[in-house]
Amino acid sequence: MTIRHPASIPVTLPTSPAQVPAWAQAYRAGEFPPYAYTADVIELAVDLETETLHGLFIERGEPPYLGDKAWPGGFVAWNDANARSAGRREVSAETGHSADPAFFETLDTYDDNGRDPRQFAGRFDRGQWVGTGARVVSKAFIALFPPLSHGSKAKPGQDAVAANWESVYRYLPWEDLRSSVGRSARREIIRELTDRWVRAAKSDEDAAQRRRRLDTTFAGSDLQEWNEERTTDRFTLLMETGLVTEAHRDQWGDVRPRAERQVLPNDAPLAFDHRRMLADALGRLRGKLKYTPSVLAALVGSDINTPVVHKVCESVAGRPIHLANLRRALTVTHPLLRPIKAIVAGTRPAGRPATHYRWVKDVDLARLDPAIRMPWSAIPSR
Repeated sequence: MTIRHPASIPVTLPTSPAQVPAWAQAYRAGEFPPYAYTADVIELAVDLETETLHGLFIERGEPPYLGDKAWPGGFVAWNDANARSAGRREVSAETGHSADPAFFETLDTYDDNGRDPRQFAGRFDRGQWVGTGARVVSKAFIALFPPLSHGSKAKPGQDAVAANWESVYRYLPWEDLRSSVGRSARREIIRELTDRWVRAAKSDEDAAQRRRRLDTTFAGSDLQEWNEERTTDRFTLLMETGLVTEAHRDQWGDVRPRAERQVLPNDAPLAFDHRRMLADALGRLRGKLKYTPSVLAALVGSDINTPVVHKVCESVAGRPIHLANLRRALTVTHPLLRPIKAIVAGTRPAGRPATHYRWVKDVDLARLDPAIRMPWSAIPSR
């Protein structure tokens, strides 16, 4: 659902002191720490062929993080109406993707000290260091689109040397427990944290607390206790314990020596704190999928049948879902889908027709209470 915002306050340059309040004439912005404002857009869509949630990433063509993957975005200009419009402008310029998202909302504001190395820019003047940087704050947005069409391509531009749709689970592999790669990554994390973190505790009480935290975030001994929404908690723990590359960067964004001995095998970082943004966005999406039908409607699109809905839900959740029970949940328990007609599909078992549906009226405005109780199937142990 795209929300339309009113026009910005009109701004004109004054022509005489009488038009300017006294406080505005006395104000000096230079007396305060300088800040810069950016907008980043996390564009997401499901690839039905691979049954995976994809994000639209760019490869940065300028430092810092030259050559690293990132979300498209950039600085909010003086003539931008707001960060939302700046983000959309930057996505179009860097990726060539200018379609209106079916769902667009603010994710969060990211303002951690040192999140952007440009904060520490400067130069030496007569032997003295003069800072010329500004602390960079980013407002991030989630944009959702219908399933990707075959051969969907992005066109890099501006300061992006490449732009591609690719699986978000390349960067958070432990979040997709449908795949053996994801389950293996989870087991490796549990082994590493048990050896390096739990056993390194200075007291039995501290060790017990660490074990509880590990069990609740990564479902240590019982996969059926896996909470798919705790994506941010899991990434935060990996940052704190040094198992991801971002935990070993210095203020210039460079990875400190010997970090490869500590991070997970084949770890795939993103520029800045963009992998944290991904973890936040994925957790938000997984939660909203259960009580905000507009999220599901945006990702499914207009060609609706239960196999497509099933693939979309599993791709976002990263875990198996019982197809028949999901159909019942969306047509009976929560009547969001209404059948249109049945089309015989040759790939359907026993010639069973694939029923097509339409969304109920005003699905974009609906909020479910109680939320959908997702009919999870068992997660394989290996």
